Amino acid sequence: MNKHGWIMSALLASMPVLVHAAAPQLGRLFLSPAERGALDLQRDPPPQTEAAPASAAPPAALAEPVLLNGLVKRSSGKSTAWLNDAPQNDGNNTLNKNQTLTLQLSNGRKVILKPGQRFDPNHGSVSEDHEP
Repeated sequence: MNKHGWIMSALLASMPVLVHAAAPQLGRLFLSPAERGALDLQRDPPPQTEAAPASAAPPAALAEPVLLNGLVKRSSGKSTAWLNDAPQNDGNNTLNKNQTLTLQLSNGRKVILKPGQRFDPNHGSVSEDHEP
């Protein structure tokens, strides 16, 4: 083998080492088990005990309208509904198969909303969000 053959052989033999050394190191792709557990607790907090009712209740104020911003159903079967821009995880509200939400009101009444609809408890009416 001539001089150029040896040089070429040496270069080709060292190529995998050079390529491997030059590869960028990726950071951790997934979270550690402790970080995943903390995220799960934030997403699904443990149930809180209800406080005892106050003896002298203030006069009832007008109830705020409820806007259904969106719905998400995860592959685990759990669902999240965004009501007034706040996430609500599986509670008294039921996500239906036709992408509607059955909203359980404090007075026991049930209202069915689609994303983008607003319920006004003072008038008992459902309207689209873009309507006045």
